[in-house]
Amino acid sequence: MASSLGGCGEAGGPDSRSETAPRSSDTPGDDPRPAPAALRALLARNLGPLADAMAQVAVEVRAPGDEAPTTLLAAVPERIRRMTPDGRTAIRTPDGALVWQTGGAARPADDVTTAELDAWLTALDLVTLGPFRRAVSVRRSAPDTLEVEVDGEPHAIRYRADDDTILEVRGRGSRIQILERHDSGAARIPTRIAGTPLGERTLRFLGTGVGFDPGAFEAPTRTGEPARAEIVLGGTSSPHGPRAESMAAVSWWMVEDPGSWDARLECIRSAGRRLGAAGYGNGGDPMLVDEDGAQWLVVPFRPARSDPDPVVPEAGEKILERAAEAVLVVDPPPGPTATRVANARRELLAHAQDSGIAEPRWTAVSWNLIGRDPANDPGCLDRAPLRVMLGLGR
Repeated sequence: MASSLGGCGEAGGPDSRSETAPRSSDTPGDDPRPAPAALRALLARNLGPLADAMAQVAVEVRAPGDEAPTTLLAAVPERIRRMTPDGRTAIRTPDGALVWQTGGAARPADDVTTAELDAWLTALDLVTLGPFRRAVSVRRSAPDTLEVEVDGEPHAIRYRADDDTILEVRGRGSRIQILERHDSGAARIPTRIAGTPLGERTLRFLGTGVGFDPGAFEAPTRTGEPARAEIVLGGTSSPHGPRAESMAAVSWWMVEDPGSWDARLECIRSAGRRLGAAGYGNGGDPMLVDEDGAQWLVVPFRPARSDPDPVVPEAGEKILERAAEAVLVVDPPPGPTATRVANARRELLAHAQDSGIAEPRWTAVSWNLIGRDPANDPGCLDRAPLRVMLGLGR
């Protein structure tokens, strides 16, 4: 399934906490650490096990008042694809910028579109801390500011020293304040930004460490060509109807379902802390799984470094490897949660029967919970991206 920050969010799970950063008028504290040590600490606290995965991201963005989001796929710092609600797609690569309408031919992008694509590519590189991950040296330019040089361009990061909260990032003509963030305990991911030249935007990370289809940053070769998969981690970015897939190379951290969303979110946060500390990262959205007559809360995970520590289940927990299992998948539209889940299950079972597929071994329902708190707002599940799966085994 498509990797999502809702699921391991940042190294394991969504968090009901959404921090708001102080404005730039806040008085910075002195940081006694040498600049290299301070930068390492900032990367560790704000990216955690997601550091390497931030090079390839899928993000929904909205300006204030937008009814529908714009979707960005980016392999920073060189390639980006923008898909707007009106069916217009634009790409920017080192070879140039192109734009086209769904089903139409691609043409060179105008100057405004090209500038917007460049601005977003720079912005995503900055908020994922790309220049600071790639830098080979760093110096302190102010008590609360570190500066690096990448490809001959200066970049700066301003932060709060007492808890390593990033307040602002600058580089290549962009200055971005981090106004709000999603904190899983293992990493902090920006959810609201403001600055030049993009203004204020909300961000929803749909995936990190995304495996993009080779055509994600290419224009259609002919008019009327159907859309190709842009995200390949077990599914397309815009699927339609039931479909068969193979599970990505993920493991499942499973705990007996505690029943309430308060308890579930605490379990997900706990999983994020344990898995992140052991060297694991995002494997997908959290799920409720019915298997063998029991219901489980599941946090998918995968290694975030080459030598992660073993994870030992506690009482009421288990860990399963699900890689390469066959599944049937559908992504129902928004609506009352019980209705959309029931309809999706019926649709999948009918598809299985019509296709002569064996009886499913388990059923899973997953949500993207980034920025949503079902404990305090149960109705958010009606609006959240939802996926229903039937597990068929290997």
